[in-house]
Amino acid sequence: MRDAREIILSIACALVVFGAAESVSAQDWPVPTLVDEVFQAPACDEMLARIDRFYAFLHKEEAEEGLVEITGSHEHLIEKLRMVVRFVPGGSQRGGVIKPTVTVVRGEDEGESRMRFWSIQVSESRPVVTPTRWDLTIPKGTKPFYFHSDYDNTCGYPMVYPVLKELLAANPHLRINAVVSQRNPRGYRKEVKQIRETLGPASKGRIRFFRSKDTYALGTEFWLLP
Repeated sequence: MRDAREIILSIACALVVFGAAESVSAQDWPVPTLVDEVFQAPACDEMLARIDRFYAFLHKEEAEEGLVEITGSHEHLIEKLRMVVRFVPGGSQRGGVIKPTVTVVRGEDEGESRMRFWSIQVSESRPVVTPTRWDLTIPKGTKPFYFHSDYDNTCGYPMVYPVLKELLAANPHLRINAVVSQRNPRGYRKEVKQIRETLGPASKGRIRFFRSKDTYALGTEFWLLP
């Protein structure tokens, strides 16, 4: 029979080897990469450029998925929602099936407004992001303010109406002024009808429309009156 000391020594050596292997494995394990970070919602051209660079990075690194994390305290609510609105899945290449999948997460209610773009090699290496149910009530004392312009087809923000519907639901006294730029009355009426139908019953009696004579850029500008 083997001496007890030999057995103990063999076990100890095995543990050392296993520990070293675990250490190497942990070091080689892919970690999420912070690709980009902004503290204010960029305008159309800049945001599209950032999104395109993000997707290009994901493809180059053969990432399994992308993650856009938006955080900030309640006092930065409006800026956070602008970030939600202005992220256009696929960037300038939107449409059809876009790979890899990019998920937008409403993160923690703390600190300054921040939008972070993460590249994830394997799903198990996701950054620690806590999805948070934001308080969408507009802070008391907020004066009427410009929220968003949907002036060009280049960006075509798909999230503006869902976010406006959320704000209407969370703020019973909220009113919206929509300034619509169209070349003729027919186009104006068509746009107004489409906006009313998209926002649904919640907007009844709570949104006023104005026609702008400036037709250099066609679209709609939204002003919120808390």
